[in-house]
Amino acid sequence: QAFTDQRIDAVIHTACCYGRNGESICEIVESNLIFGLKLLDACIKYSVDTFCNTDTLLNRSLNDYALSKKQLTEWLKQKSDQVQVINLKLEHMYGPKDDATKFVSWLLSQLRQGAAEIKLTSGEQLRDFIYIDDVVSAYMTVLAKVDELDRYNEFEVGKGTSIPVKSFIQTLKKSYEDKFGVSVTFLHFGAVSYREGEVMDFRVDNAGLMNLGWNPVYSLEKGLKLIIEDIKQ
Repeated sequence: QAFTDQRIDAVIHTACCYGRNGESICEIVESNLIFGLKLLDACIKYSVDTFCNTDTLLNRSLNDYALSKKQLTEWLKQKSDQVQVINLKLEHMYGPKDDATKFVSWLLSQLRQGAAEIKLTSGEQLRDFIYIDDVVSAYMTVLAKVDELDRYNEFEVGKGTSIPVKSFIQTLKKSYEDKFGVSVTFLHFGAVSYREGEVMDFRVDNAGLMNLGWNPVYSLEKGLKLIIEDIKQ
């Protein structure tokens, strides 16, 4: 009905299922592949100009989520002769009011509950943490430049600088303590083994986005401060 009620120029597809709540393979595929294909069908049927998709930088073999996301990307590439595709591959996004199962939200919930310890990996894996407002501005940038883009386009979304997960967590805890006082929670690095297939070094190539005029503006400290302030409010 959304497509029949008005002329739609672009679809921005951000819905997904991570499979963190015990969802079956079918449920994950229904969310990450089938629903995306239904949107793609509608875009083609109603002559939508641009399909802006949210992808992951994870390797397709890592888990069911990554595989299902990559399968949709293959379909989008194949049908890009019928609708322009912009595929945005996100690194680790964080921000206020995120899903409770996400990494940062879970860490903050443990700190707020005064957990005795948080069991973590050694935290040596490198990640490019990017604040949600910078991600939104990436979407807005590519949508403003659709006339300059090809039929199928891929952009990696990240600040272009990777830091150890351990450093990120320590900075998060410090930001929390600056607002709420000293935390009794012990960060137990090394208590958890790395997952099978863990990527230890994520490097985001954001040159394509930068060439379009995009530029991330939120430092890690500023982004985490905004999350902590949101919690206090």
